[in-house]
Amino acid sequence: MSAEPTTESNINGTDLRTLIADFQYWRSVPGHFEGASWNSHVDAWNGTLHKIMQALDEQVEVGQSSSEDILALLGEPDLKILDALHKKKTLVAQVDWQGEPISDIWVFNWRGNHDQYLISVDKGIVVAKGWYMALE
Repeated sequence: MSAEPTTESNINGTDLRTLIADFQYWRSVPGHFEGASWNSHVDAWNGTLHKIMQALDEQVEVGQSSSEDILALLGEPDLKILDALHKKKTLVAQVDWQGEPISDIWVFNWRGNHDQYLISVDKGIVVAKGWYMALE
């Protein structure tokens, strides 16, 4: 990881390896939605963590990326919902999906359980991706 983690002011032009490392750094910083004080880097719309996640999302290709690619890019998900179409119908319906979620969903928290990036994986391939936003 770079000496100073990527922030929203210097994300453009940041190489992928640095974004991956900095995602892990910022993802570990507790923010308002985990019970800590407000931290604009992890809590703000278009803050550092949000922008890094958006940049990493651009690397995920529906129908192309494998589960191994996702683990290398984002690390372990915060939650894996197995057979999500049967267990979490409400969550699945509230996401603006690119692709069609047909099986397991890997959840990566942006702001705790409040806003999340989701990837649907079937037989080791990404079949859909999207964002769940509380929108309050």
